[in-house]
Amino acid sequence: MEPVFSEEMARRLLQAMNEQQATGRTDQDVFPAAVAAEVGIVPHTNTFFAAVGYLEAEGYIDPSPNATLVGATVFRITEKGMAWLETPWPEV
Repeated sequence: MEPVFSEEMARRLLQAMNEQQATGRTDQDVFPAAVAAEVGIVPHTNTFFAAVGYLEAEGYIDPSPNATLVGATVFRITEKGMAWLETPWPEV
């Protein structure tokens, strides 16, 4: 059964993209599908597209200028996205 989308899931995806691909830089291309499984999201499912769509809608990622060159879903983490990763996780 596919997990239900949550803001926490989207943040974990963003964090994984930063740790493994962007390494704190906003000029690096990131590929959400490449790290999704590591945070419990199956790439190219409704949950995956909801998480990526949320990150884009909130301004945490933007399409990369290279997106059309490689034919993949490619983004860059924005300054706003980096700032979100620096804020403490909400306590539950």
